[in-house]
Amino acid sequence: MEPPSNKTPNTEEPNKPRGKRVPTPNDRSERSNGSTERNASKRQQRAYIPKEIQQISRQVFGRSHLGKKHHKGTVENEYGIVEKWENTGVEYLVDTTTYATKMNHQAPKVYVSQDKNIKLLLALTEMQQFKKDDKEARCEFTLSDYARMRGYSDEEIARGGKFMDELRRDLLSGAYTAFQVPITTKDGKKYIRHGTFYTLDEPTVRKQEWVVTWSGAYAPAVLEVLNGNSRQFFTHHIQEISDRTTTEKPFLHTFYNYLVFSRVDGKRSNCGMPISVRNLLTQEMGVGADTLKRPKGCYDVLCECITYTSTHYPNELSSLILLNHRRDREYAFQKADALSSLDYDDFKKIMEGAVGEDDIRDCYISFCRTDKSKAVTAGSGSTVRLREEVLDWVENWEKVSEYPLKFGRADREQFLDYAINILGTDKVRDLFNREANGYKPNAYKLLVETLPAEAKKGKKNSEPDPVKEDTLKKLEEARRIMMDRMKM
Repeated sequence: MEPPSNKTPNTEEPNKPRGKRVPTPNDRSERSNGSTERNASKRQQRAYIPKEIQQISRQVFGRSHLGKKHHKGTVENEYGIVEKWENTGVEYLVDTTTYATKMNHQAPKVYVSQDKNIKLLLALTEMQQFKKDDKEARCEFTLSDYARMRGYSDEEIARGGKFMDELRRDLLSGAYTAFQVPITTKDGKKYIRHGTFYTLDEPTVRKQEWVVTWSGAYAPAVLEVLNGNSRQFFTHHIQEISDRTTTEKPFLHTFYNYLVFSRVDGKRSNCGMPISVRNLLTQEMGVGADTLKRPKGCYDVLCECITYTSTHYPNELSSLILLNHRRDREYAFQKADALSSLDYDDFKKIMEGAVGEDDIRDCYISFCRTDKSKAVTAGSGSTVRLREEVLDWVENWEKVSEYPLKFGRADREQFLDYAINILGTDKVRDLFNREANGYKPNAYKLLVETLPAEAKKGKKNSEPDPVKEDTLKKLEEARRIMMDRMKM
């Protein structure tokens, strides 16, 4: 097998043809001993996050730090005598002796800083292993190198201080904290997953390397990325991992995570699926109830995140689209950082006039990675926009459900054009919204069952129209082709 540095990995989409080269350690400036070079350019570096790690870390790394209210005391279970914490349905366990000796009676770190720790360890593993013939799911590094990759200067590292203790605590928390998290398999079975992400060899001599070895189900997932065989992974810029501002202001990091894990690459529109502002703030970013009570407070948080991200990471966010709760009226902000010049009253006037909403919490929002000025205009509600929205949702559904539809984008585009031609944009949007927001959304059902059935129903209830009848025949033929492809 040739080295993965000469291969091209799969993108975030499971069935998309491989189209880009995996960066090698040469791109990432690797020391001969495997550690990260001091002067490496963080801007060009990425961490490749296997889907298996992304899914579980999203649950394990909760929406807040662990505090006294989360501590459930000392318990005895299959791990022995442990300290137990609980937050948002996840249990965290640390051996009582380790809690006293290694963690100085402090709760494990399971929030933004730990999320960055896991991503950085993945990046270090990839930097050191990509070019090796015999790849291992492990990495080694000095604490000073680790601190540099977390955004600290040589001068700060030489002085030392509390931040070095916190970085050690990140590494120790990741190794010594066992989590118990409820999961549901794709066939509907429910389990409690027990585990840790990695084992840690902590040096007893200062300046000696720390060694991290990925454990459990995560080691094979890391090896699949290293060997270019991963069906699905996500990319995360190391520049953001080392960004201390997004560590100090957690919402900036959770917002960036949302952009990374919800994007669909390779689309003409390059816009994510619209999400309700309320769900974005609560489910994805962990904004508290006090902020959510005030529309202005919601806007202030969202505006800061959008402005900061579009300014510091323009490749991830350049423009956005605001939609009403029915998603049939929209307004495009051609430059995302335009919000920085709008206070809430100014924004509210645009919101009320363009999309007919008076509360930002009821709006939907879609984030774009490319300039939308040539692709969409304010309030367009176009057929093209609806088609692209449905197509992107279908592909996101494939990723989440792990049920790939075997008919390609061209077949889907043609089918949707026929359906919109027969039913009209309003009807197709209504059917799409019902399916997308239903209890168990199903893209296959929408395309192969719902839209054709409604098209036939519409023909029965309308006057004869030779053009529409011809289009209906084409729609049925497109449906037959899609179903035949699913049987292959």
